[in-house]
Amino acid sequence: MVHWAQPEMLRQAQHDIAMTDYLLVFLLFLIRAKPERSSGKNIRRKAPRFRSIATRSFRVVFANGKKFLREVPFSFGSFSFGEAKENELNNIKEKSYLFSIKNTFVKTRYWLVCLWGLTLQAQNYVDLVKIGYGQTLNNDFDASTSSTQVATFEADLTLPIVLNDDHVLVSGALFTENSLQLFPQSRFSNLYSTTLKLGLASTYNDTWSSTIVLLPKLASDYERITSDDLYIGGFALLKYKKNAHLTYRFGAYGSQEAFGFFATPIIGWYYHSPNERFEMDMSLPISADINYNLGSVTLGMDYYGIGRSFNITREGTTPVYVDLSSLEFATYLQVPTLNNTVLLRAKVGYASDDFEVYAQGEKIDLGLSAFSFGDDRTQLNPDISGGIFLKFEVLYRFRIPISKSEPENNK
Repeated sequence: MVHWAQPEMLRQAQHDIAMTDYLLVFLLFLIRAKPERSSGKNIRRKAPRFRSIATRSFRVVFANGKKFLREVPFSFGSFSFGEAKENELNNIKEKSYLFSIKNTFVKTRYWLVCLWGLTLQAQNYVDLVKIGYGQTLNNDFDASTSSTQVATFEADLTLPIVLNDDHVLVSGALFTENSLQLFPQSRFSNLYSTTLKLGLASTYNDTWSSTIVLLPKLASDYERITSDDLYIGGFALLKYKKNAHLTYRFGAYGSQEAFGFFATPIIGWYYHSPNERFEMDMSLPISADINYNLGSVTLGMDYYGIGRSFNITREGTTPVYVDLSSLEFATYLQVPTLNNTVLLRAKVGYASDDFEVYAQGEKIDLGLSAFSFGDDRTQLNPDISGGIFLKFEVLYRFRIPISKSEPENNK
């Protein structure tokens, strides 16, 4: 059976597959490539072996001035182009070229579509990688002429794994670093946090879906890591899809921190206008993003509420922890590159940056959203004022293709 194919269809396939395919082949290589050991005293490591994944190959056949797509048995690689043999063209004498698409891509698109349907529903993209670096211009210490600057670095990876048509295993990791002076005229402290993401996204019907994610993390200055630096958190969301452009979210987030247990409800929605230019992504009181796509650039504003803690245990000093409560408000300019898969984002905004130091063991009874109950702790450092910050982010975004009607077959 021979299928019609238009040149635009082939070019679009190349554009859609290239960046996603190469990134996921690399990720699969990291996951699947395992060194093998030979027996004997002298252990030799063989080169990592990458198991080939079954592929589907399509031959672009040029005949009588027309193009056809025809499936051929097997090929390896993201794309392979080569002149086909005449006896494989069923007596078609003109030259043809092989166009191979790995089944990896087919599976990749499948599980990303599942993730989109299970976790976002109305969104037509998934951000697989996000890297950002920012710095405040000036943060003053209360009742002091000294000031400091806060530098932040963030790296976020999301890796979904399809279990079946209705369930997706959500995995990934988030790493953050904050560098600042906690006391006037003191040395800079580096506060690190590494969070693993492990959860399940489920869909029940065309309207209702849910996501439950466990968030264990290791947060401290990483100088003397102990079990006290390990904290367990997580969130649960229930989503209701009202229509193709609007989805509501309801849920809660909770985490054990150095200062005690913290929890907050989550109420929000995702809206994308029919012309695909205006977007609202709200998960209050944790985050909010409103943006408008002008074509070559996107203008937006966002909000992010941070609540974290970090243990600091240095030799010769009293063990303390840092209670970070920060509200970030920013406007941004976003520029798409590489066929709209890599986004470059520049931000300017204001962050409250409240880094409070307490002795380890001093805790509150409960933290609920913006309220603290039973807080009789003694703060050891002066209050740090908020400040204007600049931030630059790079996102790798996989855009989920919109299904179109299949072309008629030419038998």
